[in-house]
Amino acid sequence: MSVRGLTTAATLWASAAVGVAAGAGFFQGAIVGFGAVLVALVALRAARDLAKRLFSGETLVDIEVVYQRGLGTISEVLQAVQRDGSAVVGVSVEDEGDRAQAGLRRAVVRTRTNDEPTLERAIDGLADLPEVRSARVQFADAAAHRGTMMATRAPDVRAEPGGR
Repeated sequence: MSVRGLTTAATLWASAAVGVAAGAGFFQGAIVGFGAVLVALVALRAARDLAKRLFSGETLVDIEVVYQRGLGTISEVLQAVQRDGSAVVGVSVEDEGDRAQAGLRRAVVRTRTNDEPTLERAIDGLADLPEVRSARVQFADAAAHRGTMMATRAPDVRAEPGGR
């Protein structure tokens, strides 16, 4: 059995109670009730998230991939992360040069994982793609892991057609 939407239902009931108190002229009670609901929704969510981070065994990891843009590589990166069972927390993308021309893109994908070796193998597979110039994985939580790097991988430089 699974209960879903409990917070939404409780918030609706609490809002109704605050509204009834205000409508009846009991403004002090309405303000106290509003404050209690606000604390319950905001502070307790923050406490829950902190407890998850501290006790779940999960680690925040940044995956940085530099690749030739325009070949759909970002979807490969996201699929590799999700295949390993990690959760994508955030993505940032920076392009070098004019976006209208071919160039390099640096993508950093922040993930939450509890299986670091599998994630490292997934990144090794990404580094084998011909458009990838480098792929590395670094712990985002420097305090917990002293900023150590799990893996750095740069594929062999491949000769481009025309002898460049």
